Amino acid sequence: MNDYRKIRTARYLERFQPGHALARHLQSSAFLEAQMCKPRGGPLVVVTHHAPIPGRGYRLAPHYPGTRLSDEGVLTAAYRSDLTELMWPGPVGNGFDVRRPADLWIFGHTHESEDVTIGQTRIVSNAKGYGPWLPKHRGWDNPCFDPSLVIEI
Repeated sequence: MNDYRKIRTARYLERFQPGHALARHLQSSAFLEAQMCKPRGGPLVVVTHHAPIPGRGYRLAPHYPGTRLSDEGVLTAAYRSDLTELMWPGPVGNGFDVRRPADLWIFGHTHESEDVTIGQTRIVSNAKGYGPWLPKHRGWDNPCFDPSLVIEI
């Protein structure tokens, strides 16, 4: 991905590497799960940049050491994660904490529109994508982008 050529870390001394992305993913997932274990008096809305679900018709397969991921699998991981476990209630860690999934999870990054429910969580993306690139194209990357979308919770 071009991102890895541009993004820097350690006070701009190092390139951002896939290991950095994995570490941040694990930290963020743990943070989200911890928030889902806290008492709350109303709906919980999660907003993330990356998609928390595999793409339509595509399941992120487990990677086994020594096996090569397909190009599609590698690229998909740059845009999507499989956090569907967080969309179902369940015990966490010591068994005393109980995860209560988010009511709504909003994401972008994929330049696609999605509106699905997994477990107890509605997952929505209304990303417009790039553009418009005048004069040739008058619309956005995502022809399904709805600038008037309103979600009530």
